[in-house]
Order: sequence, then C-alpha cells, then structure tokens
Amino acid sequence: MEPIVIECPVCQAELEVEDVAEGQLIECDACHAVVEVMSVKPLELMLVEAGEGRSIECPRCGTVFTSYDVEVAVCPECGYTVRLNEEEEDWE
Repeated sequence: MEPIVIECPVCQAELEVEDVAEGQLIECDACHAVVEVMSVKPLELMLVEAGEGRSIECPRCGTVFTSYDVEVAVCPECGYTVRLNEEEEDWE
C-alpha cells in the first residue's frame, strides 16, 4: 500500500502516513502540530494543537511574531518577507 500524503494545515509540510482512520491523531514532523482525522472520504482534518512555531524578529520594523513556515515568513505588521534559510546578515 502506498503512503497517503497529507499537507499540514499549519506549516504546509507534506506528511506521509501509511493509513488513516477516523479519530486518528497525526503529528507533523516539521512543526509538531497535531491534527485529528475527522473523515476519511473525503479526507477532513481538524487542528488539535498548533505546534511549535519559530519566533521571528522582523529586521525591518522589529515586530516579533511566530511563523510555522520553513522557508519564508511575512511580518504581519509591515509585510516584509523574511527568508528563514539564510543568515540574518543576508536579509534584504
């Protein structure tokens, strides 16, 4: 049986699971969010726990916010896009 690919509703990481059943809890490997399978067909998930985001300080305006993304984060205050895979000195 091929694994089922589920997109994490928090960080959008792709999660591969062998099987899903109603009531099953699935934890995201990337952000540790927990979702519950509400329905199998169609697949419906409910967020149970938001997981561990990454605290970001915007280099433009100084706003501190939480991001669950693994590549970029957008400051909610000024809209600045922070690339998370680069060192702070390289931010534009």
